[in-house]
Amino acid sequence: MDKRFRALRIIALFYQVLAWITLVGGVLAGVFAVILGAISGREGAASPLVAQIPLLNRAVGLVGGIVVALTIVLGGVIQFVLLYALGEAIHLGLAIERNTRETAQYIRGEPAVASPDK
Repeated sequence: MDKRFRALRIIALFYQVLAWITLVGGVLAGVFAVILGAISGREGAASPLVAQIPLLNRAVGLVGGIVVALTIVLGGVIQFVLLYALGEAIHLGLAIERNTRETAQYIRGEPAVASPDK
């Protein structure tokens, strides 16, 4: 039996890859916020490099950097869960379609066809 809905499988994979990229980016941004907070804490003011970035300009001092980092990482984790769940929901819909089609074939008495997923 051929695999159907190839475009949906690609879109689901895209969302899952994007989820992992978002998670890694969120963790790296969190580490950057802690480093930036520690450096700017020594200087006593926010770095002019990040003065225009909405959340990072508040990372003054190590504690401020850690708080901003936790906020960024939490946002990254939430984005990861949402994007990964979207990819899994697409896979779920495809699995339901395949199982429904196989059940209909079974009820009609047609011969069972080996699934490539098994």
